Amino acid sequence: MEYLGVSAAQVIKEATNTKFQIPKGMEEVNMCEAIEVLMNRRETEGIQLGITQGKLSLLKDLVEDGTLTMEAAAGKVIMSVEGFEEYMKKEL
Repeated sequence: MEYLGVSAAQVIKEATNTKFQIPKGMEEVNMCEAIEVLMNRRETEGIQLGITQGKLSLLKDLVEDGTLTMEAAAGKVIMSVEGFEEYMKKEL
């Protein structure tokens, strides 16, 4: 099913917080385009999450081996020292 009714497309748009266009006056919406927008957004979010986790992991390693202070590491990721200490206690 490539096309979907406008009301169903609006529900999907709101439920997924996706910014695909629903042209005025149309009775059906091309959901392939909408799904592509959603997938691209999720991919971008996943990449950003991976980058953030990588930075935190590296900073954790640098603190553990004494190369970097807890305060300096927290400052690099704009966290409180307490917040970074909590992160240090967690497993990745």
